[in-house]
Amino acid sequence: MQQQIPRIYRTFDRDNSGTLSFDEFLSAVVMMNHNVPRRQRINYLIQQNNQHGRQNGDGRISPQYGHQVFRRINDYYGLPQGTEHQCWKQVDRNNRGYVTQDELIEYISQQDAYNRRYQY
Repeated sequence: MQQQIPRIYRTFDRDNSGTLSFDEFLSAVVMMNHNVPRRQRINYLIQQNNQHGRQNGDGRISPQYGHQVFRRINDYYGLPQGTEHQCWKQVDRNNRGYVTQDELIEYISQQDAYNRRYQY
């Protein structure tokens, strides 16, 4: 567990300030609370990280924001860095240059790699 703490901390310290704001702390609590359904946790993570308008106003998620979501969730689950572009290409199979929030949630919730539980 001690080896996982720095990785988990970095995952939720979105602004790299070295401290967790209340919103960052809340994101960590929600993601680690496995009593909340997985799709709801993923939805919360996407919405929480979107406070600064990284999602298009029409509900579409841009590749840049999608990569950021994948980076954070890959960090949380201890997956290799640098795979966010590959993940994005899998969710945006039609190469539209955007996905909907529902498409992103569906993709993440169906991936076995994102279905593991860590013992904290």
